[in-house]
Amino acid sequence: MLHREVIRQLPRLFARAGQRTGRQILVSTHAEEILADRGIDPFEIVVLDPSESDTKVFLGSERPELIAAAKAGVKLGPLVTSLTKPQKIEQLSLPGSAARLWA
Repeated sequence: MLHREVIRQLPRLFARAGQRTGRQILVSTHAEEILADRGIDPFEIVVLDPSESDTKVFLGSERPELIAAAKAGVKLGPLVTSLTKPQKIEQLSLPGSAARLWA
């Protein structure tokens, strides 16, 4: 796992590498720090939203809240991760399991 300060540098490194090579760089992440870079535009974000039956794909540019946040200079990371948070995530914890793990 990379330190979050290293992760924050990656978008600029990727952009420079893409400009130098003329190639597109695709990154898949759950790291809010990558999307914290103000140079990332909603048009560059593809969000995968899984459900029980399928996965919906949408562009960040299709979400008005992402466009408004980018225009206001708000970091997009927390907003994108809130859009992709699994439903009923609390079901992953079992009653009393954490206490047993740390005892």
